Amino acid sequence: MVEQFNHKEKEPGSPKVVCFEGISCCGKSTLIDGLASPDRGIEVVRFQVPRDLKDPTPEYFLANDMEKLKKAARVNGQVALLDRAYVSTLVFYTVLSEINPGFDVFPLYRWFFENVERNFSRPDHYFFVHIPPELSITRSRGIRPFNENNVWLKAPDRAVYWYERLFASLEKSVPLTILDGTKSVGLLLDDAKKELGKIIT
Repeated sequence: MVEQFNHKEKEPGSPKVVCFEGISCCGKSTLIDGLASPDRGIEVVRFQVPRDLKDPTPEYFLANDMEKLKKAARVNGQVALLDRAYVSTLVFYTVLSEINPGFDVFPLYRWFFENVERNFSRPDHYFFVHIPPELSITRSRGIRPFNENNVWLKAPDRAVYWYERLFASLEKSVPLTILDGTKSVGLLLDDAKKELGKIIT
């Protein structure tokens, strides 16, 4: 289920794509906003799912992950910062299959391997903002409404486990930087800027 595969090669001169991953309320979006600097060629790529969308399929989210990566490859800047991509989608639905026995995740992985491999390039680098699962739950209170199928809140420990599995297998060829999300925003941003500077240079 988590074997590695090869994406197509990137176009020469394409921006570096840095994807931020992590469980709920780890600080990804705050970091991305703090790092964004169009004047320095650092641009942000996000995708918002329409709020009125009725029962989107898992494949819908993977397809939109592909569109995010395609858009990132076309930005004019030197670096494109991505707020999550297909790893998060696979983590979410893999954990959902664990807590909801009625959901079969294998068709999603099959769709992923059949549709994704030739359609876009991997990110150039991952930043995984790590926080303890219990901190995610604490930070989420009053911010995100609890939903029985929201695995980010119901099983953040399993989400961290599957992030680690997918980074070590499916995405093992992509460099990974782990950031300590328990630090203050200022210190965390300093760490991220330092690591991003290494990637740019």
